[in-house]
Amino acid sequence: MNKPTRLSRYWLFSILIATVTLLATTGEAARTTAPRFLSSAVAVKEVDGKVARHVYTDIARSQDASAPVIVLLNGLIYDIERWNGVSSQLAADGNTVVRLSFSAQPESLRLLSEGETPAFASAGLTLEDLAEDVVQALKHHRIRKSVTLVGLSYGSSVATTFAKQYPRRVKNLVLLSPLVVALDRYNPQGQTLRSYLDTVRFWENAPCLTYGWLNPWLCTSTDFWYDSFYNYFYENFLNVRVANTPEGIDPALYKKSVFHMVRATRDYDLRKEIVGLRNIHMVISGNEEANLKADQQEAWALIPKGQRRSLAEFTGVVHALPDEAPSATADWVNSIASGDESLQNGEEYIVTP
Repeated sequence: MNKPTRLSRYWLFSILIATVTLLATTGEAARTTAPRFLSSAVAVKEVDGKVARHVYTDIARSQDASAPVIVLLNGLIYDIERWNGVSSQLAADGNTVVRLSFSAQPESLRLLSEGETPAFASAGLTLEDLAEDVVQALKHHRIRKSVTLVGLSYGSSVATTFAKQYPRRVKNLVLLSPLVVALDRYNPQGQTLRSYLDTVRFWENAPCLTYGWLNPWLCTSTDFWYDSFYNYFYENFLNVRVANTPEGIDPALYKKSVFHMVRATRDYDLRKEIVGLRNIHMVISGNEEANLKADQQEAWALIPKGQRRSLAEFTGVVHALPDEAPSATADWVNSIASGDESLQNGEEYIVTP
């Protein structure tokens, strides 16, 4: 057999280098190119089989069946596209990523057929209803494993409700700039209105609280006037404050939808809900409104130490982390989902995006 000449050895070496370089480049491209998000419409039905509302959802599914599943839940005045910077990076890192628009949010409202009115427009919404939106989206995508559930601001109230109802389905609970109490409590006009309504509620329910044990009939109409006044005043209050309507949605329906989402959290308090939850990570914004930030820190302190996983403060950010620090947010969530051991023992971090 003839021995390779010096020239042939040179070409073999060159081919080898080129092949290694190509493989490395291809691997890096595969990592940085996010899988395509595929969208779906999910019908949420009532017990009698009637469609109560619609949920828009999309998914970027990893080819690796063992990859973490990350579910992203919107803030109040939010749409899915504002997650793009975060979700595309998470998908490129090899995770399966699920996004959804709550049934009272823009993408889902656009699924209504002409003349169709969602049931919540008259019956109202609860946080349990919105948690059911998440259940139906996961069922539609055939996600059966436990997930990393990420709630942004308002979405944190739905995330904690879901985690409370289905603790085994949540591997990590990640609260980004979380809602602690209803946002009107941080607004001067809202505080005045809330104070008035709380007084109405107290006196309306006083007979039940005092004599209900003796006469159960006194408890059959609790909160009637409170609900009536709340609905009247807050719907008008929000009609003025919600100035912009997303394209393709009836303005009256959109404002009513925002009202019902706000109403769903009127008695919510993260500081009470968080005590019984597990595997909690929290990210707060360094430049958050002072009262909200103080309440978030108080909520973190109330988590049993055995269930605290990580607390991060992102400096220079006001509230909407996916808008202001998408890359850093994606990196942090990816580290949580992939089981980074440094984020499992309740450590607190300052992060500069």
